[in-house]
Formats: sequence, C-alpha cells, structure tokens
Amino acid sequence: MPNSQEQRDRPFHEQFRPRQRVLLIDKAAESIITLGGLAVIAAVLGIIAYLLWVVYPLTQPGKVTPGHQIAAATEPAFAIVDEYERLVSIAEPKGQIRSISLESGEQIPASLEVGPFVRASFSPSTGLLALARPDASVDVGTLSFRTDVLMRSDLDAEQSTLTIGQVRTLDEGVLERTGDDQYRRITLTYEEAGRIDPPELQSPIIAIDAEEFGRDKVVAAVHVDGSGGVMIMTTRRSLVGGASNSQVRTLPIELVDSEEPPLAIVLLDSGKELAIISESGRADRYSRTASAYAFAETSQLVGEGESVASVEPLLGRNSILVGTSGGEVLDWMLTRGDSSGGVRTLVKVRGFRVGASPVSRLATSLRDRTFIAGDEAGQIRLWHATSGKLVGSAQGPESVRSVVVSPKLDGFLALSAEGITSWKLDPGHPTVTLESLFLPVWYEGDQKPSLVYQSTAADDSAEPKLSLTPLIFGTLKATIFAMLFAVPIAVMAAIYSSEFLPKRLRSRVKPAIEMMASLPSVVLGFIAAMIMAPFVRDHLSSVLVGLVIVPMAILLVSGVWPLLPGNLAWRLPQSVQLVTILVACLLGIAISASIGPALDRGLFAIDNREQAVLAGHVEQAREIPEWAEGKASFTLADRNTLRREGLYVQNDRIVIPRADELVDQAESPHSPLKVWLTGMVGSPLPGWVALLFVPSLAIAGIFAMGIGRQSAARWLPLVRVGVSIAMAIPIAMILARICVALGWDARESILGTFTQRNTFVVGIIMGFAIIPIIFTLSDDAMQSVPNSLRAASLGAGATQWQTAMRIVLPVAASGIFSAVMIGLGRAAGETMIVLMATGNTPVMDWNIFGGLRTLSANIAVELPEADRGGTHYRVLFLCGVVLFAITFVVNTSAEIIRQHFRKRSAML
Repeated sequence: MPNSQEQRDRPFHEQFRPRQRVLLIDKAAESIITLGGLAVIAAVLGIIAYLLWVVYPLTQPGKVTPGHQIAAATEPAFAIVDEYERLVSIAEPKGQIRSISLESGEQIPASLEVGPFVRASFSPSTGLLALARPDASVDVGTLSFRTDVLMRSDLDAEQSTLTIGQVRTLDEGVLERTGDDQYRRITLTYEEAGRIDPPELQSPIIAIDAEEFGRDKVVAAVHVDGSGGVMIMTTRRSLVGGASNSQVRTLPIELVDSEEPPLAIVLLDSGKELAIISESGRADRYSRTASAYAFAETSQLVGEGESVASVEPLLGRNSILVGTSGGEVLDWMLTRGDSSGGVRTLVKVRGFRVGASPVSRLATSLRDRTFIAGDEAGQIRLWHATSGKLVGSAQGPESVRSVVVSPKLDGFLALSAEGITSWKLDPGHPTVTLESLFLPVWYEGDQKPSLVYQSTAADDSAEPKLSLTPLIFGTLKATIFAMLFAVPIAVMAAIYSSEFLPKRLRSRVKPAIEMMASLPSVVLGFIAAMIMAPFVRDHLSSVLVGLVIVPMAILLVSGVWPLLPGNLAWRLPQSVQLVTILVACLLGIAISASIGPALDRGLFAIDNREQAVLAGHVEQAREIPEWAEGKASFTLADRNTLRREGLYVQNDRIVIPRADELVDQAESPHSPLKVWLTGMVGSPLPGWVALLFVPSLAIAGIFAMGIGRQSAARWLPLVRVGVSIAMAIPIAMILARICVALGWDARESILGTFTQRNTFVVGIIMGFAIIPIIFTLSDDAMQSVPNSLRAASLGAGATQWQTAMRIVLPVAASGIFSAVMIGLGRAAGETMIVLMATGNTPVMDWNIFGGLRTLSANIAVELPEADRGGTHYRVLFLCGVVLFAITFVVNTSAEIIRQHFRKRSAML
C-alpha cells in the first residue's frame, strides 16, 4: 500500500512500481541464470565435440606423401629396407646384395656376395634367407640390418662434422647424426647358418619358402622333377657355453599328381601345414605327420578365367595373399578347426581391388596384418587384411619389380627398372573400421566371423580385437536384469507408500528409502563382490527359491489379513500391517533356506549313472547312432538326444557308465543344480519348470481373478491366492514339456555354467542402487494426482486398491515412466558395481550366471593403460560416445512417450 500522500497522489500504475534496486537485482539474476544455462549447454556440446574430435581419426584412411626418387636400375629377387628408412638392400639372382642410400641415392661401395641362386626365400619378420643353388642344395642364413650407436670420439674428424639429421654414405653402410654427440651407423649383415644338401641327386628347385619357428629353421622346396621335401634345421646351444650344433632332418612331401608346375610354396601354422599353389589357382594343402607331409585338401583360389600372379603369406602365417591376373588380391585363411581337432580348411575371407592389371607384387608389414600390393600399371595400394581398411594408395612407375613396407609401417618403396621410388606413410588406425567395431569380423584362424573384444594381443603375430558389440551387449544385459529386479519392487513400493500408508508413517518411510540413494557405488560393489557373491555361491538354490517364496508369503498374508475377526483389520494401526509384512518376508526367507537344498536335490537330481559319468567311470559306447558317428563336437541339443538313449558325451567321446562302478548320489560332493547348469548331465525339463513357474503363477492369477467376481466375501483373496499357486504348478509343467518337445534347452539361453561373479549378483545389487530413484519419482508422480479424482472414485463405490490401479496409476503413468527411464539411465552408466561384481569378461550370451563387461567398466579398466592418441585410446573414447548415444536415445524416447501420456491425462 502507498505509505505517503505523495505516493497516493501518483497515478495508479505508478503507485506500485518496484524500486530501482529490485529491478536491478531481478535483471542481474535473470542474466546470471541465462548465462548459467547457456554455459551448461555449451559445456555439454563442448564435451560432445571433444569426444567426436578424438574419435574422428578412426574413420580416416592413412596419409601418403611423396619421398625420394632414385635413378638406379634394379632387377631384384627381393628387397629390404631398414627401420629408419635410410638404407635399401636389393638382392639379385647373380648372388650380389647391393645397398643404396635412400637419402642421397648413392650405392654403398661394399656389397654382400652370397653366390648365384635360382630361387630365394626371405622372411622379413625373422630375417631368415634361404637360397636355392643350381645344384639343388640350399644355403640358409640370416640377413639383417645392424644399427650401432656411436659417440663423437668413435669417429674421425670428417665424419663428426655432420649436422643433426644429416646422412653420409660409408664404405659398408650409412652414418647419421642423431644428437649433439650421438651418431647411428647402419650396415647390412649376413650370417650363414648352414647348408642343406639334398639326400640324393635331385633336379633344381622351382619353388621355395623358408621361415624360422622357435629353434627350427624350416625350408620347404619343390623340384623340377615333381619331388618335394621340407628340411628342418634345429639349432641347439649348450647351456654352459661352447659352440652350438645344428641337426637337419628332411620330411618328404607326398605330392599329388598335377599337370602344371607349382608357382609358389607357402609354409603355414608354424610349419605344421604347407600349401603348393599353381598359376591356375589350384592350391594343394599338406599336413605334417610323423614321417611326411600328407595331402589334406585341394582348393581353387581364383575364379574361372583368372590366374595367380603373385603369392605372399601374411604375418603369423595363417593366411595367404593371392594376387590375381584380374587386378584383385584375395585373402585365403587357414581355419583352426574346433577344439577337438576338427577338419581344417582354406577359406576365402575377402577380396581387395587394386586395378585392372595383374597384381604382380605383394609384401606384408612386420607390425600388423597390413599389406602392400602393386599391379603392372603402377597402382599401389595398402590395406589391412582383417578390417579391410584402405591404409594408403599411390601411383608408382609401371612394371613394378618389387614393393617393400618399412618395418615401422611409416613408409613404403617401389622398385622398377627405372629406379626406386619411396613414400612416407602415416597409417592412422588401420585395424579399425565401422564394420570391425560393430559387425562380425573373421579373425585369423577362426572358423567363422565373430564379435570379440580383446584389446591386448597374445603375441606379436596376433592382433587386437576391438569389437564394441560385446560391450554394448553387456551394458544392455546388466541394465535389463537390474531393471527386472528393481522396477516391480520400486513401483509397487511407491503405490503402497502413496495410496495406503498414512501421511505420518509415510513421512518416515520415504526418507529412509531415499537415503539408500546416498550409498556410494563402490560400497555397493564391495558388498556384492565380498559378501553377496560368495553367499549366492554357497546358497544358490535357497536364494533362487527365495525370489519366489517371499512374494508368495506376502500374498498369503495379504489374503489372511481380511479374515481377522470383526473390523480388527481396519482398526489396527498401519505400522502393525508393516510389521506383519516384514514378518511374512522373514518367514519366507526361513522357508527358502530350509527347502532350497531339498528342492535342489529333488528337482535337479543326478542319478547313479550320471554320477558315474561325472566321476569318470565310463567306457566307450559300442552302438552309436548314425548321425553321431564322426562328429568332432556335440552341442547341448546333441547331448540331450544322446542322453535319452542312455549315452553320454565326455571329452567329445560318446561313452556309457560302467555298470560295476555306479556312484550313489548321496556320496557325490557336487551341487546338483550347478552340475545341471554345466549341461553335462540332466534333462532340460527341470530348468524350464523353474523358469516358467513365475509366469505360470501370473497366468493362474489372471484366471483366479474371475473367481467370485461379484462376491465381497472376506475369504475371497485367500482363495484366489491359493488357487493361483495350485494352478501354477501344472501350468509350468505343461509349458516346460512343450519347450522340451520343441528341442529347447534353457541352458542355451538364459541359463548356463555358474560363475561366482555373475549377472545375477549384478542385477540384484544394481537394482538396489536404482530402487530409491524410481521409488521417489514414482511416489511424487502419484502424489501429484488430484485428490478429487480419488474422492470421485471412492464415492462411486470403488475400493482403495481399484482407485489406485485404475485411476491414480494411469494418470501418473507419465511420471512413473520418466522415473523408470531415469533409473534405466542410471543403470546403463553404472561403473563400480559392474566392475567389482562381475568377472569383467566381454562375452555375448544371456546366461544370468555368467559374466559380462559394460562400456563404462571397460573405460574405467583400460583407459589408464591406453597409449594416448593410439587406436586403443580412441576406441575407449568411442565407448563413451556410444554410451552417450544409448542414453540419448533412451531419454529422447522416454520424453516422447511421457508427453504422449501427459496429453492423455491433461484434461483430468
């Protein structure tokens, strides 16, 4: 009100004008809030931009820049370059190995003399050189670059005048200054390992391949007369010093008849296999036995009308690159076969198009499965064989005689009759493409394409596998099981708290539940790993039974409650009802602890025959079904079929238990349920009965709701609960038998081998982490429903339960849905619980008793060890982008659905 005559005399609209100070504060507050909101938006966009900036290089090919051009005529049998790309050495059939400086183009005066040869095989990975002489003998040695670090005092005055980075040609190599007083000298060395003479007079060698596997130097050769052999030179060194000695043994190749001479021979799989390839594309594979290399299979490597122009093994020697006359490179891989020694075979993985001219030159990288291909038109391409990514390309001189990749994969060379051309290469991230990140990839040696995440390779010849699909699957798996546990409990608790609890009691219960949200994730993870996981391991059957018995106990108590005499049920305080529910829970837990082991032994009983199989008291089955004869491995469905005929599978052998050594189940130390989960013994029927009991209980409950629909008898709820439980058992049995008749086994899907840290434990603990969030928001959503709607429903004769389910719940559906989606986002991004409570294994199966690895846990585990800026480092950032995309899609979808529900209830 105006407090002075002067103010009262002002116009009416000016009498209530706020003070200037209030306007300034209001304006400042508005500006600060606006800036704060814009800053938050800018920060989020900045984080997204940074993530994309880090991830973007994964999608780009490598960069190629021109290097040196040297006019030096070459006729190379093969060529090598040192790791610093200062020296290239060219071997010529006349027996001379010339070295040329890539910086100056000068030829090194001193060259290596290795003698004339008709064929040569050089392994860049081990430096093993095998030279086939005209007399059919083979000289074996090691060819490599030697790098010596020198100081200024080690050089003469003229050599020490080099500037940093300058290279000078010496008589035996090149000299480069690398620091103030430090120099690097690079020379080519050849060390003879020995000569392998043929066991008898043979014709000249027309195809040769050599590689070093451990202590063995293996040389495979085919002669003009059609004979062939593999010579294995084993070097043994004395542990106490002294000279080493070499022993040579020769295994013949049992060559099959062929009308055309071999173009190439390739050793595979540590020398256990070899392939002989002809120009027409025929590849004969031979496997090593104790006395010879026996024929295994024949494959046709190229299509009709094409021929083989070049052949080169990939790093690891499980794959063969085949350059065709049609300008394509084909990757043929030797599969491993199954664990029981199944049949191995050569399979075509993929093709790479170079151009239209024949691919006459191939070479491979020493670092990974990158290779270089050059055709007769001068087109040069580099690919990564596993991912299929184009690493780089260049136009070289026509009629390329040889191509070479630098050991560090930072450059490559092309040698022709005109000279030597080099290029600098930034390979980028060749192992990663969108296909390799999200789709199945055929990794070297595997039987088929697979989805694998294995960021660290087992050895130098192996490769990292960076598929994100197992991590996405693990994230969704953990989230789904956590939500299945948390949503029913949280929403039902919110309904009870909002609609049935008195305000005074609710004001105490709700804050107590909300305090659960303050528990740190690391504490919950510690409880899961150190307390709950061992408890579940030791009392698995009781815990599983308790998930069914405890809710059933609460339902039975709720049915008994209306039967209290008179109006006692309505006159008792609400706290008594809560105590009664708590007592029902404790009673259910006690019952579960007592009947769990008994139900385990009864439902998943292992008979004496199966106990004998587990104990190893078996013998080979005499009569085997025709479909099982010759099978190398057996699926779970195969095992179930055999079991019905009294046969069992042990170590991939079909066996029967010995009748005189049957084992009594009482003497077995095994848990029947855990043994059944492995799939070794037992019918799938008990598992389906256990899994389908809860859905059957829900189905029976729907039918039981029709009992006494028009009656208001107090005993009706108890009857409905009893009828539901009684009907659930036969329904579960019927459904289980249908599943078994269809050939389904739950151990192939949601059930499987039990591990201590598993998805079941994660689902329960993570469920407890998100229950407070869903409960609080759902309770608030139902409390916001106008009381006039409740009053109208109750006034129309509806019960309190009917009002809650048919009036309050639909109106509050949008808020409840938002609460569930927020809980879903919380579960998807959880890190510490998943990290501590699972085996952190990136597997792809729905086994609730198996492990998993989520995107967030993977980032937490591997980011501290990742090389900054490397492929692994950027893939981990991509995990963050994928996790953000998942939460973005979930939240956006949730908002759209929430708005839909909100519009439906807007007029209420």
